[in-house]
Amino acid sequence: MIGTFFDTAAFAPDTIVTTVVVNFDLPLVTAIQQILEGKLEPKVHLLGFGDGGLELASYGKFDGKISEEKKRRIIQLIADIKNGQVADMPKLRF
Repeated sequence: MIGTFFDTAAFAPDTIVTTVVVNFDLPLVTAIQQILEGKLEPKVHLLGFGDGGLELASYGKFDGKISEEKKRRIIQLIADIKNGQVADMPKLRF
């Protein structure tokens, strides 16, 4: 199972492989910065892996059960998302 929002592995360490962590502070900091710069526009703003709005937590107890090849593939996928080669979904709205 993959958790969402915050690192949920502590709740079910034998079940949750990793978590897509939502960096809730980023939308707030980004909005405040845009307000101070007079650049905040009245529209939906989306943040994902490429923007630092989402990240992947550690594998916890599953770290030794996931092959290095699969870990490299996951790292590469996230890198591809960040550099725009793969669509970055889902995104965090603010």
